[in-house]
Amino acid sequence: MNKKVYRVGSGAVNGTTNNAYCENDMIEKNITPLGGFPHYGVVNEDFLLIKGGIAGAKKRPITLRKCIFPKTDTNFIE
Repeated sequence: MNKKVYRVGSGAVNGTTNNAYCENDMIEKNITPLGGFPHYGVVNEDFLLIKGGIAGAKKRPITLRKCIFPKTDTNFIE
């Protein structure tokens, strides 16, 4: 619930070599670190960076949808 999406990117299969690059970076870089991610490997498919943990098995599809509960601000004082 209420996960923050940091980045949506294309994988290396599509021929993208600089899929972690933004305007403020001085060098072009790839989302996969040298040697790949531990227990995963190289990111070849499209990816989604999400803050926090996601329940479920590794390398399995997840479903994202809009939240059905309205977001409330706990810091609001009248």
